[in-house]
Amino acid sequence: MSHKHKLRRALIEKRSLLPLSRREKARKALFIKLQKHLEGISLVLSFASKEKEIDLWPFNVFLAAQKRLVLTKVGPKKSLLCYQVVDIERHLAFNSRWQIKEPIVERCSSILPSQIECVLVPALGFDQNHHRIGYGVGYYDRFLKDLDCPTYGIGFKEQLLLDPIPIEAHDIPLKAVFLF
Repeated sequence: MSHKHKLRRALIEKRSLLPLSRREKARKALFIKLQKHLEGISLVLSFASKEKEIDLWPFNVFLAAQKRLVLTKVGPKKSLLCYQVVDIERHLAFNSRWQIKEPIVERCSSILPSQIECVLVPALGFDQNHHRIGYGVGYYDRFLKDLDCPTYGIGFKEQLLLDPIPIEAHDIPLKAVFLF
């Protein structure tokens, strides 16, 4: 088993043990910080949180109400396709494979990556050099390599690693990491 695979398993376990009260505190702090930090940004590519990830749902609702929310859907060749979501209840459907809500393409406007002004990026862990370790499929690394906008890692404080994450040539560092 590779070092990255062991690290992923350990991070998934650590995150799954966070109590509900800790998750709620992080969700509230996230909302306050991101609302202020992303003020004035027109299109924010966020993510639909998986069950144990930090909860972006209230923040995504806030962005959608202002017509600023962009979410992804997996496309051909493991690509990420972007869609503007303005009605969070009617424009999303649950994808059982990925265990997240995704845009219903017939109800959303397609957005070019060049239109995105900021990207919020999930991960299993982050280091102090703004590198991330994800689930190992590489969707975000392939997507981020062609973007020219700020990218922010979003997660729990407990996801910060003191040791640098082993990186490979295709790994893309983030501009900053916000941990709550």
